[in-house]
Amino acid sequence: MTWSRTIAIAALAGCKISNVTFTGDDDIHVDAPPDTADLRDVTIRVYDGPFATGATHDAELVGFRDGDGAWQALVGQDGVYHAHVDADRFGVAMGCTTPTSKTMRISERALHEGPNVDLIRCSVNFFDSTTSGHVTGLSQNDIAVVAANLTATQVFGSGDGSWQLSTLGNTDMFATLVVGAVATSTIRRRDVTGGSTVDFDFVSEGKPVVTDSFTAHDASGTVSTYLEAPNGYYPLAPFTSPNNLPPTSYQQLPAGMLGPDELYDVQYQGTNNRTASKLTRGGPVEVQLMAELSVPAPTLVNDPAPRVTWTLPPSAITSLPVVLYSMSATTTDPFTLQSRTWSIDISEAWARASATTSYALPDLSEIDPTTHVDYALLPHASVTSFLQVYETSSLVGVVGVDTHTASQVDTIPNP
Repeated sequence: MTWSRTIAIAALAGCKISNVTFTGDDDIHVDAPPDTADLRDVTIRVYDGPFATGATHDAELVGFRDGDGAWQALVGQDGVYHAHVDADRFGVAMGCTTPTSKTMRISERALHEGPNVDLIRCSVNFFDSTTSGHVTGLSQNDIAVVAANLTATQVFGSGDGSWQLSTLGNTDMFATLVVGAVATSTIRRRDVTGGSTVDFDFVSEGKPVVTDSFTAHDASGTVSTYLEAPNGYYPLAPFTSPNNLPPTSYQQLPAGMLGPDELYDVQYQGTNNRTASKLTRGGPVEVQLMAELSVPAPTLVNDPAPRVTWTLPPSAITSLPVVLYSMSATTTDPFTLQSRTWSIDISEAWARASATTSYALPDLSEIDPTTHVDYALLPHASVTSFLQVYETSSLVGVVGVDTHTASQVDTIPNP
């Protein structure tokens, strides 16, 4: 049996989006070495996003390295690339460009975590239509939250209000009435055609939302409910406690509205750049934040282009079996606003196999010196560094899965 769960779905609650989907066989033990030849044949697929589904497309650059070997360019066909691994770990790099940015995305992983890597290209806008409509039944100071796959907007009372959303394909839609910071009723439309007009009337259609108890071991924070469904990921209305106190309940859909293959992803945004979430179909939810992330600020050398080295967080702060480190370094030209970003995802298993406690931006001039310069961080520009620890009890989307993140942001001067 195979599994595939995109780490990116937690991003809407404030976590960093990971551009890599880990796929593999759930019968492979975490520390078991590959025992068949085909597990050493790596397949890389490049998608347009936002998820690793649909047609694949060639990237402008895909690089690969076997263990600690030299980086080399791969040539793909219709967005599918192949490579062979002799070491116990490997790395994949992908470059992409938008009108305002150049980004290099790197994934480093242990071979036993699976031989398939799905990458998502840079995209200016993956939405393909604009869906709009009206809501009625709002009183003064009421808020209506209208949500579609991956996106939501707010309509403020009173009376009637109009809304507009960029949407992706056909999508379910939700309208939730929020009165005094409390969600009270929800309307659901299934399989809405992108670009159509959809109206919601809370007076005639609204059904009362359901809540259940929520406990977070933290001084303050907010909780939001997201719907993880086979056809999308939907941000429902936030349910935030007053006076910045810990929330004691979370929002669910009205009775009978949750589909048989759907789950609530209850996301908690805690203090000090930490989050926690749990997948559930209802009932009490309790989450525990991981320890605060506090590591030395990354170092920067100009060699000759700026290169950043991060200290990896200690494994002692993690408690769940699947751990991923995410890092990024960004520079922006203050005059043109053009940016250069390097974004890296490495698994704890890769770090353990390579016996390293730090990670430096690789020198991709081994692939092509000209290409390396094209993607290099801008000289004489401060670097914004992001470091995040992501841990989860399972990459399989089932009831009870816990996920925690802790992140740290630093600014590195480079006059």
